[in-house]
Amino acid sequence: MPNVPDREIDTVRRRLLKALGLAGLLGGAGVAARLFDRSSAAEVAADTTTTAPTPTSSPQTTSAEPVTTTTTVAPIVLTALSKAAWGGLQPGELRPHLPVRLTVHHSASLGGDVSTAPERIRGYQKFHLAQGWPDVAYHFVIDQAGRVFQGRPPEAVGDTFTGYDPTGHFLVCLDGDFDTETPTARSLESLVQVLAWATQQFSIDPSTLAGHRDYSDLSCPGDSLYAALPEIGQRLTMLARSTIEMRLLDEMG
Repeated sequence: MPNVPDREIDTVRRRLLKALGLAGLLGGAGVAARLFDRSSAAEVAADTTTTAPTPTSSPQTTSAEPVTTTTTVAPIVLTALSKAAWGGLQPGELRPHLPVRLTVHHSASLGGDVSTAPERIRGYQKFHLAQGWPDVAYHFVIDQAGRVFQGRPPEAVGDTFTGYDPTGHFLVCLDGDFDTETPTARSLESLVQVLAWATQQFSIDPSTLAGHRDYSDLSCPGDSLYAALPEIGQRLTMLARSTIEMRLLDEMG
């Protein structure tokens, strides 16, 4: 066995005693001799490498996968009466355009009697055709019962008796004289839905909502309907986030 100096043996002994929590017994040579002899001290002095204990098992790491919940919201179905349903005539030659703004009109005729609304709308179309126009001036007409009547195709430019150019305008007319009448809640709800449908179909900004009078010196769409446009715009902005589907009905029902 190699000779190990006593000083080195004592140093190693102190290390072992300290590790065993017996550093206070260093003064007792007899106790130290029983715990640590010269032979074991030489082996410790020769090996100064400390090896960390190897764990028998490693903690299990679990990762929680995020739970994704998909909610399917049913689209809002908007029904409209086709030209065939309300007895409209087929249009003449139309000029194409892309709707980029929303404009509300009124018919300026009393619309309280909803039973005669289809007859009135047929009259509007015939009157407009007599002006040399290819169809009823508006893309949709809504009566006081909230029924939606198909007008000329939205992809076709509307017409007006006033001086503004309706190119780019999506035109909706409420049947009634809203300088003297008040629009019903059902007609306003249908108006919001038709406008929301248009914003989605043609990527129209809801903030473009305006009344006919904003482009002319007439009172159209009437004082009471025009006063409701700010609230209509708020409801439109909310409803535009939903999916709106339009279904044309070929019978009045």
